[in-house]
Amino acid sequence: MTRSSGRITTLGAREPKPGSVRSALLGTGAVLGVVLAGAATLVALQGHTGACGSATSVKLVAAPAIAPTVQEIAKRDLDASCVALRVVPQNSADVAGELASGQPSASGEVPALWIPDSSLWPKRARQTATSLGGTSVRIEEHEPIATSPLVAVTARKDADKLGWPDAQPGWQELIGGPVPTTIGDPLATTEGLATLLVVRRLLGNDDGTPRPELVAALLRVGRGAVPTVQSAYDKLGAAPDPLAFTASEQSVVAHNRAGGRASVVAIYPKDGTVALDYPVVRVTSPAESPGLSEAADTVEAMLRTPEAVQTLQAAGFRDADGEIGQRPDSSSGISESPPSLIALPAVEQATEVLRTWSAVTLEARLLVVIDVSGSMDAEAGKGQTRIELARDAALTALALYPDSTDVGLWAFSVQQAPPNDWAELVPMGRMTEPVGGVGRRDALRAAFASLPTRTQGATGLNDTVLAAFRAQRNTYDAGRINSVVVLTDGRNEDPNGVDHETLLRTLRTEVDPARPVPVIAIGMGPDVDFPALQQIATATGGKAYLASDPADIRGVFLDAIIERRCRPTC
Repeated sequence: MTRSSGRITTLGAREPKPGSVRSALLGTGAVLGVVLAGAATLVALQGHTGACGSATSVKLVAAPAIAPTVQEIAKRDLDASCVALRVVPQNSADVAGELASGQPSASGEVPALWIPDSSLWPKRARQTATSLGGTSVRIEEHEPIATSPLVAVTARKDADKLGWPDAQPGWQELIGGPVPTTIGDPLATTEGLATLLVVRRLLGNDDGTPRPELVAALLRVGRGAVPTVQSAYDKLGAAPDPLAFTASEQSVVAHNRAGGRASVVAIYPKDGTVALDYPVVRVTSPAESPGLSEAADTVEAMLRTPEAVQTLQAAGFRDADGEIGQRPDSSSGISESPPSLIALPAVEQATEVLRTWSAVTLEARLLVVIDVSGSMDAEAGKGQTRIELARDAALTALALYPDSTDVGLWAFSVQQAPPNDWAELVPMGRMTEPVGGVGRRDALRAAFASLPTRTQGATGLNDTVLAAFRAQRNTYDAGRINSVVVLTDGRNEDPNGVDHETLLRTLRTEVDPARPVPVIAIGMGPDVDFPALQQIATATGGKAYLASDPADIRGVFLDAIIERRCRPTC
């Protein structure tokens, strides 16, 4: 594999100072001791007696996957350097947050060197620091010392379901295929964030707005997201059913060497993947002690020697150019051939995709209200009526919501359930809770399926909207996004109900900023009173959508989910 600027992005790369190269330091000292204390390892080294008055202390924070190998290299190679190196394993997202805030670690000690598992993190740290008004800490990113491609991981016994070893699925096949695929929390794990970025690249619009396919994909992987990649490995060993998740190639090697309960294999998506790179980041603070810069250069030079590269490759990493070193044995679970790599997206795209992720994974409390007036029996094309298309779209969207979602369903038309224009088909509650002897998800499926048999009468829109809004506001759950989704093909036709102006005035009066309940209104068909829907949505801090092609209703349902990113203050 050849190196290209499109594959690994670096900022401010520089070569270590000539005077600090390891070759000038070899053969003149000995390691005096290694002290293991908590999560950090102190490698204390000293040259000949009198060669230096005292060793310069260097703190190096490294991603947990690479920290043990860095410790091994330091213990073996950092000799006669008058450097006392402490290697501290720490999650890259946590380090980025600490450096951006200008308050690194509980002790307040700034690391001189940082090896995150992606160059995204120092970029995000600088971006966040700028948005917070700047920080006194300078973050300078150097070239990576290792790489590891992002892969899908599954148990060897289940790998044939994903086409292994003869074929490799694409990302869309992984996400929507026969083996449920999950990710680590993208707010905390590089593997999870990298997965979202790849999916966004394949399914997102060029202008950064999410397509319905992207929303659907994020909902699927979000349903089973795990806190850490290690917890995914633990879950794989205990799961009776097939499972896949994204992780680094190196983690596959490490897991199989450790002899976990389930031997695993790496699946390399055919449409490309990104490489987790491990840059060396020099962190400089105003209070830096004299001599620290030269000592940090010494450590960095040590990590770039051929011997160090070989040690990293032996641990399952690829080198900075993607080369794997020795041919892997069959038990390693990985391929010798370099995977097809795509460019690591810009940090701004990471910010956007995390915002989208946060929206689709927010705990929701959703009341769905669907028009079953007689006009919903009108033909809508493709051999289906409007109500059949609404039913199918709702069923598709329902399948994407996680079990932690609260959902209720109403149907409405004039005198649907006298004296009311609405009928509660499934009461509000958690998907996993029982309703009438079955789970709520099954009850919702049955109720949605029954909608075509309920069509009758005129459209009782206004009374229904007001009742649904009040029901959600009066039972508001502060830990969730509470909303009402109304789908209709017409306009209010109940002469005995609330008129439009009274409805708007009442909604504006009853909106409570402490208990926001946005109404998401979806209009379909040529006869819908869309201006009225827009006014209703605006009055509650929601949004109205016009599905000019009824077949697009599913996309509108999914787009409505994304609108939760800013509701009700858009």
